[in-house]
Amino acid sequence: MNRIGLSYLINIGILVIAGWGFVENFHVITELANIISTEKQTWTVTMNMLPITLLLIVGVGIFIGYKVQKKKYKKLSFWTFPLLFPSEDEREEILTAKACRTTLLSLWCILPIAAATLVAYPLFNRNIPEYPLYVIFIILLIQTTIFHISLYRNKVV
Repeated sequence: MNRIGLSYLINIGILVIAGWGFVENFHVITELANIISTEKQTWTVTMNMLPITLLLIVGVGIFIGYKVQKKKYKKLSFWTFPLLFPSEDEREEILTAKACRTTLLSLWCILPIAAATLVAYPLFNRNIPEYPLYVIFIILLIQTTIFHISLYRNKVV
């Protein structure tokens, strides 16, 4: 698998874990808000700690990798920052700039559609209360996908 595909999988994995963690936090905050609004004397809140633990492990791993990489080498490693691609010559810098431009231009299409879908949020409020979080993470997923497709098309390896 080439570096672009591997970078894409790493970034999507981190994005999925982060989305899962934020949805779990949303559920906890919703339970706490219900307890406060009903003024119960006894209350319990449950939370799935797996996504938070996975995010913590990934974060600590990236931090340690960054510190080790910084001491040993001048350049940052692909494994430390999977969105970084080599920009050793002007051609690679131009291709990365094109991918960033394409990603930015895609926001002009994505954000109005996302805003239009958020208008329907009251319809989904009872069944899917975390709907706005899903919309935000879908925007990030689309941006990451467009960035990597643009790099792949231009063959930055």
